[in-house]
Amino acid sequence: MNKTILYGIGISTIAIAGLATIPSFVNAESGVAKNGNGYQQMLQTKADLMGLSKEDLAKKLETKTFEQIAEEQNISEDQIHEAMQKAAEKRWSEKGLTKEEIAERLTRMQERQAGDHEQNSANRSQRQSENHLNR
Repeated sequence: MNKTILYGIGISTIAIAGLATIPSFVNAESGVAKNGNGYQQMLQTKADLMGLSKEDLAKKLETKTFEQIAEEQNISEDQIHEAMQKAAEKRWSEKGLTKEEIAERLTRMQERQAGDHEQNSANRSQRQSENHLNR
């Protein structure tokens, strides 16, 4: 009888712990935890660059991508990348990272941005083709 109760408690505990992790999986699946500090800093940096409030940019992101909003604001991907790098460098410096650590992180950031640029260029070409076909 005692074993049955202990097994029941154990199974219940595991089930509750499993349910508690669901929000983490939901954020991971979307690729971005929109309530996280890093996301909020990124949103503010891009909003500042675009001359928008963070709230206005967030509202626009409900129906458009960053790339589409930047195009409307006549802001290039290179301008976005430069602003993001400067903001990151400032944040890392304020956290006390060494110049070498910052340089290493900036290199990784530039590598990611280069990959993003290639993907964005492919997406842009596809949209242009679709727009041409829909005319």
